[in-house]
Order: sequence, then structure tokens, then C-alpha cells
Amino acid sequence: MDEIEESEWYLLQNYRERILPLRGILLNLDFTSIEKYDEGTLELFIRGGKKKIKFNEESEKQFKSIIQTDIISKLMMLVEDAVIFMESRRRNVSFYSIVTNSDIDVGLVIKEFFENLEKLSTNELWEIMSYVDVNSTNWETSEDARLVEKYLTINISEMRRLLSELKEFSTTNHPLFKRFKHAGFPVFPAVNSPKSLDFMKNFDHCSAVLMKENILDDVVYVPYSDDVIKSYHIIASGLQKIIHDIVNNRIITIERQTSGMLPNVSHDSEKLSVEEWNRYGEIRKKFYEQNPLRNDLPRTLNLPKPDKENMKWYCGLDDFLTRSIQFKESQNKEMYRLNASTDY
Repeated sequence: MDEIEESEWYLLQNYRERILPLRGILLNLDFTSIEKYDEGTLELFIRGGKKKIKFNEESEKQFKSIIQTDIISKLMMLVEDAVIFMESRRRNVSFYSIVTNSDIDVGLVIKEFFENLEKLSTNELWEIMSYVDVNSTNWETSEDARLVEKYLTINISEMRRLLSELKEFSTTNHPLFKRFKHAGFPVFPAVNSPKSLDFMKNFDHCSAVLMKENILDDVVYVPYSDDVIKSYHIIASGLQKIIHDIVNNRIITIERQTSGMLPNVSHDSEKLSVEEWNRYGEIRKKFYEQNPLRNDLPRTLNLPKPDKENMKWYCGLDDFLTRSIQFKESQNKEMYRLNASTDY
């Protein structure tokens, strides 16, 4: 295993085992916050103590709007991950070489990927998923080759459908994501939904995203409702599945030194008969027996030692906390002095 391949393997392993599940946990925290609030069980730490939260109607809408914004932003970051992984497979390079290349505008890569999505060929999607080349692989029978191609084609068709949905989600929500991650956050949360417009009648309220220098020139609305939140659950699940498959499939090809792999997941198993499903399982088992795990897989990653110069904030944390405590004590004494001398 050469250095580039080893680096890619470590990074993909880290993403599959740690980063992707942790991104999912962060999303679930947002979903859970809304659920717990609706149940009346949401608690937050306020002034050193845990308290149940209950807002008035207007503040409740604002609270749910900002949680919605955070959910969208986390989903958009997953979309970016998915596109970078797909584009790296399409270009046959490590995803890390894309995100670290100062000459590559990652935002532009993502924009152009979705703009050209309909032009993406079946062969390119095959490469993105790291699927085996059916025509260049020796199968026991032509029927086995036909079955493998059928199985993989079903997955590719479902992948194309999911990507089309992700494109619509990403395009619609990009203005809010763009404003959320930039300074000032020019967004009005919890604007009343104009029920007079037929397409808005099923939404509770909206966030108004300002896009131009004149704040009334171009406003994008992001509506909120229980069904909207349910749709985010579906998008989150689909996104994580797509990313996991792309990353996991590439890991398999590295670990087995193959140009392609056979997945154990069907995205539409109803299109296969029980006999076909069982036979595919036998074909897959034999394929991996013929392509065993390589014996030179690395075991540990020896990261360099920390550089104190890059950790000034953390290395000076004790002094910062001491100064903060002293400042707070000084403020408390001053407030006590002012209250004691106030003439009522």
C-alpha cells in the first residue's frame, strides 16, 4: 500500500467510523430538542441550573425556526461531504486532495456537480459507487453476469433518484445555509406564513432570508411545519446511507486491492426474486474469497506531536479562567455597592 492510498484509507476509515455517526448524533440533538419542547420536557442550563423551557407563542416560533436553520445547515454540510466523495471517485483521486488543494474552489465543485447532475452517465455513477466492472470480470456463467448487472443497475437507478432529490433540497436551502455561516445572519425567523397564498397554507411560519443589498429586492422564504421536520428526517437518513455506501465501498476496494466491489445492500430488493437474491449472495461470497483482504493493512496512525504555537488559546486557558472569575467577582461587588447606595 503506497503512502497516498494509505492516507486515503485512514481518512475514509475515520469518516465511516467516527465522523459520519457523530454528524448524525448532532442532527438528532436538534430533532430531539423540538420533540422534547413539544412534550414539555426540554431542559436547558440557565444561570448555572437546569430549567424546563416554555416560551410564549412568538418565542416558540423563533426557537423552532433557529433549530430548523441548524438542521438545514447540518444537512447541507452532509450534502457537501457526499458531493466531495462522489466527485473524488469520479475523478479517481483522494477526496483529501480536493479539499486541501488551494486552486480548487470546493463551493464551485459542489455547484457544478448539481448543475451537471443530469449529464452524469451510468458509467460515472458506477465509478462513484466503486462497483465491479461486470464485463471485465470472469463469472461462472453468463447468467451470473446478467444477475450482477441487474443487481447493480437497480442500485444505480435508486442512486440517481436520491441525487435528484438532494439537488432540489440543496438548491432550495442553499440561500439560508449561505447566510447562516456568514457574519450578521440577515434572516428574520418566524415570519407569519401568508395563508392567502395557496402553496403556503400548510405551513406554520417561515424564515425570511435576505439576499440583496436592498432588503426588499430578493427575499427567500423557508417554511416550517411538522411535515417539514419529518422531511428532514428522511433526507438525513438517505444522505447518511449514500455517504456510507460510497465511503464503505471505496474502503473495500482498497482493502482487497480490487478495481471494484460487490455490495451487500440492495436499494430496491423487491425487484429481485428470492432465487436471484440467494444466487447473488453466493456470487458475492465467491468474489470476496477470490479477492481476500490484503495483508499489509496499516494498524496505527502515528500523528505528529502538538505544536504549542498553534494552541495558544488552550495553553493559556488557566489564565483566561482566572481572569474571568476575578472579573465576575469584581462586577458582583460593584453591583452590590450600587444597589446598596440606591436612593429609593
